[in-house]
Amino acid sequence: MVGIFNWYGIPRDFEHRIKAIKKAGFESTSMWIDDDGQWEIDPETIPHIIRDNGLVLEYAHAPYSRINTLWDRYKTHDMERELEKHIDYCFRHLIPILVIHLTKGFRVKEANKHGLEALRRIVKYANDKNVSIAAENTKQNKVLETVFDTIKDKTLGLCFDTSHDNLYGDPKFKIMEKYHNRILCFHISDNDGKSDDHWPPYQGKVDWEDFVLKFPKAYNGILNLEVLPKDKGIEEESFLHESYRVIKDIENRIGLYDPSEGSIYLNDNAILEYDIASYRCKFSGIFQDFMKYDLTVRENIFSDGSGNDDIMNEFPGVFPESELEKLPDGMSSLLGTTLGGVELSGGQWQRLAILRGLAKPHEVLLVDEPTASIDPIEESRIFELVFSRNEGITLCVTHRLGSVKEASRIIVLKDGEVVGDGSHNELIVTNDYYNRLYMSQASMYESKP
Repeated sequence: MVGIFNWYGIPRDFEHRIKAIKKAGFESTSMWIDDDGQWEIDPETIPHIIRDNGLVLEYAHAPYSRINTLWDRYKTHDMERELEKHIDYCFRHLIPILVIHLTKGFRVKEANKHGLEALRRIVKYANDKNVSIAAENTKQNKVLETVFDTIKDKTLGLCFDTSHDNLYGDPKFKIMEKYHNRILCFHISDNDGKSDDHWPPYQGKVDWEDFVLKFPKAYNGILNLEVLPKDKGIEEESFLHESYRVIKDIENRIGLYDPSEGSIYLNDNAILEYDIASYRCKFSGIFQDFMKYDLTVRENIFSDGSGNDDIMNEFPGVFPESELEKLPDGMSSLLGTTLGGVELSGGQWQRLAILRGLAKPHEVLLVDEPTASIDPIEESRIFELVFSRNEGITLCVTHRLGSVKEASRIIVLKDGEVVGDGSHNELIVTNDYYNRLYMSQASMYESKP
């Protein structure tokens, strides 16, 4: 699941932003626990508005302007009471996580006994209210490490901020790796390594390849963006669309779908025993839920833009030459409206996604209902081409049976159980359920006069 912090730097009223977040495709959001000067709204109504619009409320972020008083022996108790008030808010509104900063700036250089004792009491208070505390990595990682190494209670966890780590992490991702089993949530954003900007991923200098490789395998929570526009003139819809695209890309690269129990075996070896990077290189995919990249046609097919243009001839008819000729610069045509490119139809975008999956070198091709925006007759032709040209294994999931007649083996599922296994010619004779399904769709694949 992916989310975005509800304040993303484009001034709109609160409910408008929540609706825009939902429209962009996000499933979750998060919030400041008070108005923080960003909107005129009663804080008690915020959780209701978020949930009424179909979003998960992942966490509330506590104000931190006075957080250094936590370490001041004369003011510790005042900050303790303030944090308890925020915990009560989370408890009242069934918000599972309260994100806090432990320090502000560089003034507090070390954790002291006054603050540590207060944090122990705060963690106990939160535990009694069934609220978790997520301490965010900021400028003083030494303080954060002392707190985590001293207070072992799992009610206290980590909110890992990628932008803060890019500025103050030494080495990068050390905190994420050291406390991988205590991560409760993420703030994902990018910057240039010089200032605390929170841009969408891939717009700064965070090493996202390293982030993916070091991402904690045990984490199965939400990937949450905390981002502001790098281009201050960008339209809100374009900003949210691009932000959703990049966080979904990171989610896909991380692969948040390891089995929660049991094991998957490949050639009698547990899949987790393989080198995950080299293993993933063996796969390519063509999916119904595909990405539209506001890049050139060539870059939509080949991620580095360096592929051979003969891909169109290698898989003739997937993206017809006649359609390519209509674009202003052929394979170099810029697509999508974000940067003033050409907008394609749903079927054209889908055909590019199919070419992208075929173009990536692979041993296993995963195909999951990729032709929903293409008419059934064209779909059948494309699948015939895929099955005939793919030299490795093709695993296809579909409800449209005319597209898989050429498959060497068809496994038929009904209500989650296998009810048939064989070739098309075998099943059409021996399996009544398959026969009925196929015959009910047969007319869809007949050429019209």
